[in-house]
Amino acid sequence: MLKKYRDVICGVVLMIVAVILFISTFSIRSLLGMNPGPEFMPQVASVLLFIVSAGIAIEGYGHSKYYTEEEVDDEEKKYRSAGRRKVLYSVILIGFYVFAFDFLGFVISTIIYEFCQMIILTPVGQKKNYLLFAAVSIISTVFFYIVFNYVLYLMLPVGLLRFIGL
Repeated sequence: MLKKYRDVICGVVLMIVAVILFISTFSIRSLLGMNPGPEFMPQVASVLLFIVSAGIAIEGYGHSKYYTEEEVDDEEKKYRSAGRRKVLYSVILIGFYVFAFDFLGFVISTIIYEFCQMIILTPVGQKKNYLLFAAVSIISTVFFYIVFNYVLYLMLPVGLLRFIGL
């Protein structure tokens, strides 16, 4: 029964999270009285999360009418197990990224995170192109660093790179 309604349950839980996020945005205070203020984007994001979650719940309810218990073969179990491991590895990697962000800085921690995440998300059986992963990680991280520092004037943690004057 739980499998039959899992999308509905996930959609409803995410809708509740979206409402809580939306309500919590009213506690954000603007020091300059800007309009729109700093709460605007979190409010937009929470509304979009609510809309997407409602779509998941509605679609899940529609699919639940046609749900049948199916036999899962060994090959399918192997892929599901690999998917669960990838989720676990991704959560651990995000934890590393959060804790390493201040010490290593944005550039180093983001390059490591992106590189490892690409390795984790490469489909089972597909050859991993480490050179491409490294290039994409470095280029995208440097691009975002430049945009944040020199276009948006938002300073990101420098971390270990402060020793070379960055």
